[in-house]
Amino acid sequence: MKIVHILPLYKRAGAEVLFINNLVNHNKNNKFENYVIGLGISEEFKFLLQDQNIKYIDIGKNKKQYIPNLFKILNFIKSNKADVIYGQNLSGNILATFLGKFMLKKKVICHERGGAWLIRKPVSKILVKFWVLFSDKIFCNSNASKRILELKYGADKNKIKIIHNGAYMPNSTVKDVNKKKKIVFVGRLEKLKSPATVIEVINILKKEHGIKYECDIIGDGPLKKELESLKNSYELDNIRLLGSVNNVKDYLEDARYMILPSIREPFGNVLVESALNNVIPLATKIDGIPEVVKDGETGILFEPQIAIYDKDLPEVVYNPMTDSLVKPMEIDPYLIVREILNLDSNFLKREAIIQSGYKRAYENFTISSYNERLNYAIEQCFK
Repeated sequence: MKIVHILPLYKRAGAEVLFINNLVNHNKNNKFENYVIGLGISEEFKFLLQDQNIKYIDIGKNKKQYIPNLFKILNFIKSNKADVIYGQNLSGNILATFLGKFMLKKKVICHERGGAWLIRKPVSKILVKFWVLFSDKIFCNSNASKRILELKYGADKNKIKIIHNGAYMPNSTVKDVNKKKKIVFVGRLEKLKSPATVIEVINILKKEHGIKYECDIIGDGPLKKELESLKNSYELDNIRLLGSVNNVKDYLEDARYMILPSIREPFGNVLVESALNNVIPLATKIDGIPEVVKDGETGILFEPQIAIYDKDLPEVVYNPMTDSLVKPMEIDPYLIVREILNLDSNFLKREAIIQSGYKRAYENFTISSYNERLNYAIEQCFK
């Protein structure tokens, strides 16, 4: 089967890394013949595609270039005799559906990883409904992503397949319960991830309880300067804002907790990475997070309680407890502090969470199991 993939590859993030890994898996196992239309491709990913002898074209990330490059895109698909057009992310899904269904009469797969949460403009909402309606099959990275498409965009549940993301196994599987007092945050420094909550937690622990936790904040984004200012205003020399790093596992392996206070989180790859590195995740009970973390068993989840109003945030998020769309809210940092104090004083509970978390991640969310599920789903789509 020949598959043409359409997606942006201009930055290194979870979805892009999963995509490239799956292409390598295809080549290794002679699964499918792959071709790539990049809506912007970084030099790193160009090198990886070339290394795998995968043909590609890059039309750039400027959406204004899509129409002028339409003939080039069509010629690339036709010349490589594609059987399937596979889109990812909003732009990739729209182009794959338009080209596959209305210009080439090909089968179309769309992969939703949470982009539909962020849509606010009426035109963009119409475009999401377009690919949701006309694609042949939709893969979602969580039940939360699936329910957003169903509840907000009227998707047909019968053509949606849930394929949870996967993470790489660590080099070591040593379960060190008595790790030093260190907290890690991993994610883009933006309002959706609520990284300021982590700084508030560190400040409360130090100022109100006399506990000085080390903290590494990993990631880049528009809030970096604001977070630096907040850290400095609290005089917290125990927090490091590290920016992007090459190997997150190096920073997780000696941490005790990973805090993910997201306002919206379709899946949360770092939750799996934390569990595989024997780090206890403390996260928001919202969207796809409870599909990864079992509250009280493989981590601790907190119901968001603080109302927020911001035009840059999604209009709604998914509450898996009530199976409904709700207004986005934030976690109270004092709740996180209280749970850290409880866990710090309970060695046996920490040990149980670490063991259960590792077992669940290993059995359900490794990169190898992700590749198996995705490849099987692609094969089943067109039998």
